[in-house]
Amino acid sequence: MILTQKLLDAVRLQHFLVPTRSYSLSGRISIDVGKNEVNRSKDAASIERRACEAFLDGLDDAIRYNVKDKNPQTCQAAFDEALRQDMLKEDRDAANSQLAPTIALLDEMRSLNENWRNNQRKEQPE
Repeated sequence: MILTQKLLDAVRLQHFLVPTRSYSLSGRISIDVGKNEVNRSKDAASIERRACEAFLDGLDDAIRYNVKDKNPQTCQAAFDEALRQDMLKEDRDAANSQLAPTIALLDEMRSLNENWRNNQRKEQPE
C-alpha cells in the first residue's frame, strides 16, 4: 500500500469505516486496527480523540512512546509525527550500523601500526 492509501485508512478510522486488517506506514510502522478499538460516538471531538488513541496504540513500540510524548491532538498530527519518528529511527539505525565497520577498521589500523612498530624495532641494530 502507498502512503496515500494509509492516510485514507486513517480518515476512514475517524468515520468508523475501520479496516479490520494490519497495515504499515512506509512498510515499516506496523499498525493493527480493529472495529472494537474505537467506540461509536456522535461527538466529533470524541471520535477524533478515540481514533487518535487507537492509532497511537497500534504503533510499533520503537516509536510509539516518542509519538505519544509529542501529545498529538488529531489523527493527522499523530500520523505526521509517526512518519517523522520513523525517519529519525531509520537515521539512528543507519548510524548504528555504520559504527560497527568503523570500529573494525580502527582495530585493523591499530593492528597494522603495532606490526609496523614491531618490524621497525627488529630492523634497528642494537
